Amino acid sequence: MAYNGIGIVYKKRKDFKKALEFLERSHEMFSKLGNPSRVALITNNIGITYMDLGDTVKAEQYLRSSFNTQEQLRNHEGMAVSLSYLAQLHLSQNRIHEALAESKLALKNTREANVPLEIRRSAQITYFVAKRAGNFDLAYSSYDLYRKMDDSLVNLENKTASIRSQIKYDYERKSIADSVKV
Repeated sequence: MAYNGIGIVYKKRKDFKKALEFLERSHEMFSKLGNPSRVALITNNIGITYMDLGDTVKAEQYLRSSFNTQEQLRNHEGMAVSLSYLAQLHLSQNRIHEALAESKLALKNTREANVPLEIRRSAQITYFVAKRAGNFDLAYSSYDLYRKMDDSLVNLENKTASIRSQIKYDYERKSIADSVKV
């Protein structure tokens, strides 16, 4: 999995050729190991990288391949991620009908997977596609869901930070109490 991680780092640095080099190494390695879930994840990452390069044909091929593998594995989260990127790709190509179908299916799959981060992503892309398609009811409900998931994630982050702060405070208080005893 290290090659995939290195590929992602190069992708974030906008060195897409290096990113593809490492992602393809990772893809080859996990293909040989017979790990379809990792292969699907890496295939998706390669597709996203081709999107970034503007190679829409290869991007669609890889994203579609990733979706098909995720579908065979019945991985709703993985299907939703691939579909969200396909919807984004098709929206950029003004293929609104396809983008709308993919974004709706992505939203359905994220709800089945019950992963707030992916629900937020799917709701956001569905909002953009529905708005462009003139389906304002769907755009509104998608935006509303996006905001709810965003608030939920922010609340979770705040809770986590609060708990960490409390643990740190308790630890420091105990350390001071222990040092006073000596």
